[in-house]
Amino acid sequence: MKKMLLLLILTATTAMGQYPIAYPLSYPLPMPHAMPGGSEVSPFWGLDCDGGDYTESAGLIAGLSNKTTGSVGFWCQVPADNNQRTMIGISVTSGDYTILGFQFVSKKLFVALALDGAAMAGWRWQATDALVSGDWHHFVIAHNATEPTFFMDGAALPGTFLISGDKTMWWKTLINDATNTSDITYIGAFNLGYGGLDFFDKAITQVGFSSSVLTAVDAARIMVSNTAPDYDIASYRMTPGSGQTLADDSGNGYTHQLGSTSGVDANDPTWTESEWNLLSQTGPE
Repeated sequence: MKKMLLLLILTATTAMGQYPIAYPLSYPLPMPHAMPGGSEVSPFWGLDCDGGDYTESAGLIAGLSNKTTGSVGFWCQVPADNNQRTMIGISVTSGDYTILGFQFVSKKLFVALALDGAAMAGWRWQATDALVSGDWHHFVIAHNATEPTFFMDGAALPGTFLISGDKTMWWKTLINDATNTSDITYIGAFNLGYGGLDFFDKAITQVGFSSSVLTAVDAARIMVSNTAPDYDIASYRMTPGSGQTLADDSGNGYTHQLGSTSGVDANDPTWTESEWNLLSQTGPE
Protein backbone atom coordinates (compact mmCIF):
# COMPACT_ATOMS: atom_id res chain seq x y z
CA MET A 1 0.00 0.00 0.00
CA LYS A 2 2.83 2.44 0.86
CA LYS A 3 4.51 1.73 -2.49
CA MET A 4 1.25 2.34 -4.35
CA LEU A 5 0.69 5.64 -2.52
CA LEU A 6 4.23 6.81 -3.26
CA LEU A 7 3.78 5.89 -6.91
CA LEU A 8 0.57 7.91 -7.11
CA ILE A 9 2.23 10.99 -5.60
CA LEU A 10 5.24 10.76 -7.91
CA THR A 11 3.04 10.23 -10.96
CA ALA A 12 0.88 13.22 -10.11
CA THR A 13 3.91 15.41 -9.49
CA THR A 14 5.48 14.39 -12.78
CA ALA A 15 2.26 14.96 -14.71
CA MET A 16 1.91 18.43 -13.22
CA GLY A 17 5.46 19.34 -14.15
CA GLN A 18 6.76 22.15 -11.96
CA TYR A 19 3.36 22.47 -10.29
CA PRO A 20 2.96 19.43 -8.01
CA ILE A 21 -0.32 18.88 -6.21
CA ALA A 22 1.12 20.36 -3.03
CA TYR A 23 2.34 23.53 -4.75
CA PRO A 24 1.73 26.36 -2.24
CA LEU A 25 -0.61 28.94 -3.74
CA SER A 26 -0.22 32.51 -2.52
CA TYR A 27 -3.34 33.65 -4.34
CA PRO A 28 -6.85 32.23 -4.75
CA LEU A 29 -7.92 30.63 -7.99
CA PRO A 30 -11.48 30.69 -9.31
CA MET A 31 -13.65 27.63 -8.84
CA PRO A 32 -13.34 24.97 -9.97
CA HIS A 33 -9.63 25.02 -9.08
CA ALA A 34 -7.54 24.74 -12.20
CA MET A 35 -3.81 24.52 -11.79
CA PRO A 36 -1.53 25.40 -14.69
CA GLY A 37 -0.87 22.02 -16.25
CA GLY A 38 -4.45 20.90 -15.58
CA SER A 39 -7.35 20.92 -17.95
CA GLU A 40 -10.27 22.46 -16.07
CA VAL A 41 -11.77 25.82 -16.87
CA SER A 42 -13.69 28.33 -14.78
CA PRO A 43 -16.78 30.43 -15.51
CA PHE A 44 -16.06 33.68 -17.27
CA TRP A 45 -17.96 36.91 -17.76
CA GLY A 46 -16.94 39.91 -19.77
CA LEU A 47 -18.31 42.88 -21.68
CA ASP A 48 -18.44 42.75 -25.46
CA CYS A 49 -18.22 46.17 -27.12
CA ASP A 50 -19.22 46.82 -30.74
CA GLY A 51 -17.39 50.08 -31.42
CA GLY A 52 -20.02 52.24 -29.75
CA ASP A 53 -20.47 50.68 -26.31
CA TYR A 54 -18.92 51.54 -22.97
CA THR A 55 -19.31 51.78 -19.21
CA GLU A 56 -18.62 54.89 -17.17
CA SER A 57 -17.93 55.55 -13.52
CA ALA A 58 -20.52 57.35 -11.43
CA GLY A 59 -18.23 60.33 -10.90
CA LEU A 60 -14.56 60.55 -10.06
CA ILE A 61 -12.70 57.50 -8.72
CA ALA A 62 -11.38 59.49 -5.80
CA GLY A 63 -8.97 56.72 -4.84
CA LEU A 64 -6.80 57.71 -7.82
CA SER A 65 -6.39 61.26 -6.53
CA ASN A 66 -2.89 62.26 -5.39
CA LYS A 67 -1.46 58.95 -6.60
CA THR A 68 1.91 59.28 -8.34
CA THR A 69 2.37 55.48 -8.40
CA GLY A 70 0.09 52.55 -9.14
CA SER A 71 -1.01 50.09 -11.79
CA VAL A 72 -3.83 49.19 -14.19
CA GLY A 73 -4.57 45.66 -15.37
CA PHE A 74 -7.06 44.04 -17.73
CA TRP A 75 -7.79 41.19 -20.14
CA CYS A 76 -8.99 42.12 -23.63
CA GLN A 77 -9.21 40.97 -27.22
CA VAL A 78 -7.17 42.51 -30.02
CA PRO A 79 -9.35 44.68 -32.32
CA ALA A 80 -10.32 43.67 -35.82
CA ASP A 81 -8.90 46.76 -37.55
CA ASN A 82 -5.94 49.17 -37.35
CA ASN A 83 -7.96 52.10 -36.02
CA GLN A 84 -7.42 53.68 -32.63
CA ARG A 85 -9.44 51.64 -30.12
CA THR A 86 -9.64 52.51 -26.43
CA MET A 87 -10.05 49.79 -23.78
CA ILE A 88 -9.84 52.07 -20.71
CA GLY A 89 -9.84 55.85 -20.51
CA ILE A 90 -9.59 58.39 -17.70
CA SER A 91 -10.64 61.75 -19.06
CA VAL A 92 -12.44 65.03 -18.63
CA THR A 93 -15.95 65.36 -19.99
CA SER A 94 -15.40 68.87 -21.31
CA GLY A 95 -12.58 71.28 -22.03
CA ASP A 96 -9.17 70.51 -23.40
CA TYR A 97 -7.44 67.25 -24.20
CA THR A 98 -6.64 65.89 -20.72
CA ILE A 99 -6.64 62.11 -20.79
CA LEU A 100 -4.94 58.85 -19.87
CA GLY A 101 -5.88 56.25 -22.46
CA PHE A 102 -5.07 52.54 -22.73
CA GLN A 103 -5.60 51.77 -26.39
CA PHE A 104 -4.73 49.79 -29.49
CA VAL A 105 -3.36 51.58 -32.55
CA SER A 106 -2.62 49.36 -35.55
CA LYS A 107 -3.23 46.39 -33.23
CA LYS A 108 -0.33 47.49 -30.99
CA LEU A 109 -0.85 48.46 -27.36
CA PHE A 110 -0.71 52.25 -27.14
CA VAL A 111 -0.78 54.21 -23.87
CA ALA A 112 -0.99 58.00 -23.82
CA LEU A 113 -1.13 60.64 -21.12
CA ALA A 114 -1.93 64.12 -22.39
CA LEU A 115 -2.48 67.29 -20.39
CA ASP A 116 -4.30 70.48 -21.35
CA GLY A 117 -4.73 70.16 -25.06
CA ALA A 118 -2.35 72.15 -27.22
CA ALA A 119 0.52 71.94 -24.74
CA MET A 120 0.49 68.13 -25.23
CA ALA A 121 2.50 67.64 -22.07
CA GLY A 122 2.92 64.07 -20.96
CA TRP A 123 4.05 60.94 -22.79
CA ARG A 124 3.04 58.42 -25.45
CA TRP A 125 4.22 54.81 -25.62
CA GLN A 126 3.55 52.09 -28.19
CA ALA A 127 4.39 48.41 -28.26
CA THR A 128 6.79 47.19 -30.94
CA ASP A 129 4.76 44.33 -32.37
CA ALA A 130 1.24 44.16 -33.77
CA LEU A 131 -0.97 41.42 -32.35
CA VAL A 132 -3.45 39.06 -33.99
CA SER A 133 -7.06 40.22 -34.22
CA GLY A 134 -9.38 38.40 -31.83
CA ASP A 135 -6.61 36.97 -29.63
CA TRP A 136 -6.90 37.48 -25.88
CA HIS A 137 -4.06 39.05 -23.90
CA HIS A 138 -3.54 40.20 -20.35
CA PHE A 139 -1.97 43.64 -19.83
CA VAL A 140 -0.56 45.43 -16.80
CA ILE A 141 0.73 49.00 -16.91
CA ALA A 142 2.57 50.13 -13.78
CA HIS A 143 4.09 53.47 -12.75
CA ASN A 144 6.81 53.92 -10.11
CA ALA A 145 6.64 57.76 -10.04
CA THR A 146 9.58 57.96 -12.45
CA GLU A 147 8.27 56.20 -15.55
CA PRO A 148 5.70 53.59 -16.61
CA THR A 149 6.43 49.94 -17.35
CA PHE A 150 4.38 47.62 -19.54
CA PHE A 151 3.62 43.90 -19.30
CA MET A 152 1.73 41.48 -21.53
CA ASP A 153 0.84 37.94 -20.48
CA GLY A 154 3.11 38.14 -17.45
CA ALA A 155 6.25 39.37 -19.23
CA ALA A 156 7.80 42.72 -20.14
CA LEU A 157 6.31 44.13 -23.36
CA PRO A 158 8.86 45.71 -25.75
CA GLY A 159 8.00 49.18 -27.02
CA THR A 160 9.15 52.75 -27.37
CA PHE A 161 8.16 56.22 -26.18
CA LEU A 162 6.88 58.19 -29.14
CA ILE A 163 6.70 61.27 -26.89
CA SER A 164 8.64 61.28 -23.64
CA GLY A 165 8.01 64.85 -22.47
CA ASP A 166 7.37 64.08 -18.81
CA LYS A 167 7.28 60.38 -18.02
CA THR A 168 6.68 61.07 -14.31
CA MET A 169 3.05 62.02 -15.00
CA TRP A 170 0.40 59.56 -13.77
CA TRP A 171 -3.06 59.67 -12.15
CA LYS A 172 -2.31 62.67 -9.92
CA THR A 173 -1.44 64.75 -12.96
CA LEU A 174 -4.90 64.32 -14.44
CA ILE A 175 -7.13 64.20 -11.41
CA ASN A 176 -5.45 67.07 -9.56
CA ASP A 177 -4.84 69.19 -12.65
CA ALA A 178 -5.57 72.87 -12.00
CA THR A 179 -7.04 73.45 -15.46
CA ASN A 180 -9.24 70.39 -15.92
CA THR A 181 -10.36 67.74 -13.49
CA SER A 182 -10.60 64.21 -14.86
CA ASP A 183 -13.95 63.14 -13.54
CA ILE A 184 -14.93 60.03 -15.50
CA THR A 185 -13.32 56.64 -15.95
CA TYR A 186 -14.52 54.66 -18.96
CA ILE A 187 -14.24 51.01 -19.89
CA GLY A 188 -14.63 50.50 -23.63
CA ALA A 189 -14.14 54.19 -24.50
CA PHE A 190 -12.83 57.52 -23.38
CA ASN A 191 -13.77 61.16 -23.81
CA LEU A 192 -11.38 63.02 -26.11
CA GLY A 193 -12.12 66.30 -24.38
CA TYR A 194 -13.81 67.82 -27.40
CA GLY A 195 -17.20 66.22 -26.92
CA GLY A 196 -16.39 63.02 -28.81
CA LEU A 197 -15.79 59.48 -27.62
CA ASP A 198 -13.26 56.94 -28.89
CA PHE A 199 -14.56 53.35 -28.64
CA PHE A 200 -13.35 49.77 -28.27
CA ASP A 201 -14.78 47.07 -30.56
CA LYS A 202 -14.01 43.78 -28.80
CA ALA A 203 -14.48 42.13 -25.38
CA ILE A 204 -12.78 43.13 -22.14
CA THR A 205 -12.77 41.75 -18.60
CA GLN A 206 -10.95 41.66 -15.25
CA VAL A 207 -10.22 45.39 -15.12
CA GLY A 208 -8.50 46.71 -12.01
CA PHE A 209 -6.70 49.68 -10.48
CA SER A 210 -3.97 49.05 -7.90
CA SER A 211 -2.08 51.35 -5.55
CA SER A 212 0.92 49.02 -5.87
CA VAL A 213 3.66 49.19 -8.49
CA LEU A 214 3.06 45.75 -9.99
CA THR A 215 5.94 43.73 -11.44
CA ALA A 216 6.15 41.00 -14.08
CA VAL A 217 5.84 38.43 -11.29
CA ASP A 218 2.69 40.15 -10.04
CA ALA A 219 1.28 40.33 -13.56
CA ALA A 220 1.86 36.60 -14.11
CA ARG A 221 0.13 35.80 -10.82
CA ILE A 222 -2.86 38.08 -11.43
CA MET A 223 -3.20 36.65 -14.92
CA VAL A 224 -4.31 33.26 -13.56
CA SER A 225 -6.58 34.55 -10.80
CA ASN A 226 -9.91 36.23 -11.43
CA THR A 227 -10.06 37.46 -7.84
CA ALA A 228 -7.01 39.73 -8.18
CA PRO A 229 -6.69 41.05 -4.59
CA ASP A 230 -4.03 43.47 -5.87
CA TYR A 231 -6.75 45.72 -7.30
CA ASP A 232 -7.34 47.59 -4.05
CA ILE A 233 -8.51 50.93 -5.55
CA ALA A 234 -11.15 49.54 -7.90
CA SER A 235 -11.76 46.01 -9.20
CA TYR A 236 -14.18 45.05 -11.95
CA ARG A 237 -14.33 41.25 -12.14
CA MET A 238 -17.54 41.51 -14.14
CA THR A 239 -19.49 38.96 -12.16
CA PRO A 240 -22.25 37.82 -12.06
CA GLY A 241 -22.58 39.20 -15.56
CA SER A 242 -25.95 40.86 -15.84
CA GLY A 243 -27.80 44.12 -15.33
CA GLN A 244 -26.96 47.77 -15.90
CA THR A 245 -24.33 48.14 -13.17
CA LEU A 246 -20.71 47.02 -13.15
CA ALA A 247 -19.85 46.38 -9.50
CA ASP A 248 -16.59 47.40 -7.85
CA ASP A 249 -15.35 44.28 -6.05
CA SER A 250 -12.70 46.21 -4.11
CA GLY A 251 -15.39 47.33 -1.67
CA ASN A 252 -14.73 51.02 -2.37
CA GLY A 253 -18.00 51.54 -4.20
CA TYR A 254 -16.70 52.88 -7.52
CA THR A 255 -19.46 51.32 -9.60
CA HIS A 256 -19.81 51.73 -13.34
CA GLN A 257 -22.98 52.24 -15.34
CA LEU A 258 -23.44 50.41 -18.62
CA GLY A 259 -24.04 52.80 -21.48
CA SER A 260 -24.99 56.47 -21.49
CA THR A 261 -28.03 56.14 -19.21
CA SER A 262 -29.08 54.14 -16.16
CA GLY A 263 -31.55 52.23 -18.34
CA VAL A 264 -31.05 50.07 -21.41
CA ASP A 265 -29.67 52.10 -24.32
CA ALA A 266 -27.74 51.76 -27.57
CA ASN A 267 -24.38 52.28 -25.82
CA ASP A 268 -24.72 49.26 -23.52
CA PRO A 269 -22.01 46.65 -24.02
CA THR A 270 -23.23 43.05 -24.08
CA TRP A 271 -22.58 40.68 -21.19
CA THR A 272 -20.82 37.61 -22.56
CA GLU A 273 -20.26 34.27 -20.88
CA SER A 274 -17.53 31.88 -21.89
CA GLU A 275 -14.71 30.00 -20.21
CA TRP A 276 -11.39 31.20 -18.87
CA ASN A 277 -8.72 28.65 -19.70
CA LEU A 278 -6.04 28.71 -17.00
CA LEU A 279 -4.06 25.99 -18.73
CA SER A 280 -3.25 27.94 -21.87
CA GLN A 281 -3.52 31.32 -20.07
CA THR A 282 -4.97 32.78 -23.23
CA GLY A 283 -8.05 34.22 -21.58
CA PRO A 284 -11.63 33.34 -22.41
CA GLU A 285 -12.25 30.66 -25.03
